[in-house]
Amino acid sequence: MPLEYDQLINRVRDRARIGRLPHAFLISGAAKDSRRRFAIEFAKAIFETDPLSAQKIDSGNYEDLLLAEPDGDSLKVEQVAALTAALKQKPCFADRIVAIISEAQRMTSAAQNKLLKTLEEPALGTVILVLADRPEKLYLTIRSRCVPLRLPESLVVDVAVQQDAKELLSALFFKRTPLAGLYERLDAYSVDQDVAQALLDGMAAFLRDVVVGAFCTELAADESNRAIAARVGAAAAPDYARYLPHIEKAGHDLALGMNKKNCLRDLALRLRQEAMHA
Repeated sequence: MPLEYDQLINRVRDRARIGRLPHAFLISGAAKDSRRRFAIEFAKAIFETDPLSAQKIDSGNYEDLLLAEPDGDSLKVEQVAALTAALKQKPCFADRIVAIISEAQRMTSAAQNKLLKTLEEPALGTVILVLADRPEKLYLTIRSRCVPLRLPESLVVDVAVQQDAKELLSALFFKRTPLAGLYERLDAYSVDQDVAQALLDGMAAFLRDVVVGAFCTELAADESNRAIAARVGAAAAPDYARYLPHIEKAGHDLALGMNKKNCLRDLALRLRQEAMHA
């Protein structure tokens, strides 16, 4: 029976604080994008002692977080070799280095052998997150050296996407996201129809809650939104309410079968234009 998403993250955070975090995890279950988003949240929990880590991770520019993913049809030995070599270096900002290996079931035999050597003799302070939709394709010796985490099929998507929806709109509210950055983050949701729709639903729900809370913070249904609502304020609330028709239109276009990437990019442009005039 898989643990709940927030329980998993909190457990990671607690064990990182006391210095008792295993050196490797095998993360399976849920969809590919969900596994990757979970791994990113996992890394943020590990790096929480560095106050700038979360912002840098979101921008894809945190030196102590390494990523390897398939190059074409496979994840090659050269990629894993580069990753394992980097794991032997000292951290730049944090007290450890975290590596995420996406779609690990696509590693070649040579790549798996290379990873196995690192798992057998891990560098001090490293954490390796091995993501796989079919763990049985990995060597048994690799699986036996990782703590298994099987994610819920639906909850991870819902919670992670809702959080991303909040972060995306909050960054727009306070003009922290350039258009290129917004394109990049929304593009990540263009792979799966259900996940893209979940993001739009999360954005709409968050926006409605903040706009209502801007007039009276106690009216915000989600307590975590109240500080954002107070910062927006009643005077600016109508400006932000204008985001909502664009989000709803994007949802309608998705339902009609519009190309997901084009739909989300169009939304990014419209939201950014509204933010510039808010």
